[in-house]
Amino acid sequence: MMSKFTGRLKKEGLFPKNKRGSIPDVIFGGAYLLKVSVTIILCIFIWISFQNLMANTVAGTSSETVIDSVMDTLTAAYYSMDYLFPFVVGGLLIISTVFAFKTGSNILLGAISFLFWIIAVILSALFVNVYLAVSAEFPTIYAAFPIMDIIMSNLHFFTLGWLAIITLVMFRKNNKEDTSAPLQSSFYGN
Repeated sequence: MMSKFTGRLKKEGLFPKNKRGSIPDVIFGGAYLLKVSVTIILCIFIWISFQNLMANTVAGTSSETVIDSVMDTLTAAYYSMDYLFPFVVGGLLIISTVFAFKTGSNILLGAISFLFWIIAVILSALFVNVYLAVSAEFPTIYAAFPIMDIIMSNLHFFTLGWLAIITLVMFRKNNKEDTSAPLQSSFYGN
């Protein structure tokens, strides 16, 4: 007997055919980036605390050099997450843009999208303030993540660019939409 998930997966495939990109994707994308960046900062803080505790525990023992070198290697590996952050941002942008190609344009959707532009920019400014408040509590940690700090400190500019790309993709004019929407064809003058 198939479960609901496998039945749906079999029916729709791995990628649902009715997924559409939209302007609110940017709002949820900004919230996701904030969640990831704050999680990274807190995880590194916990790791550094653990590393200091372990260093104090093994100080003066025969295994001190081995444990210290392993801890330093792991710390360097964890700090390399900074280089992955632009890939997360780029991945969100690409996925949202690809799905936006499936979204048709509409005059009402265009008017509503301007409201979402305003909401997205305000929320991204809020996300920047939350990030700056969290990073101010851990100044030595966020200083070790310069790429993530640049992206999160300027999230409102990334949001504007992301909104512009999605809007251009969503509201492109094609022949199929011209023939299927009489209101739009009269609006465009065709």
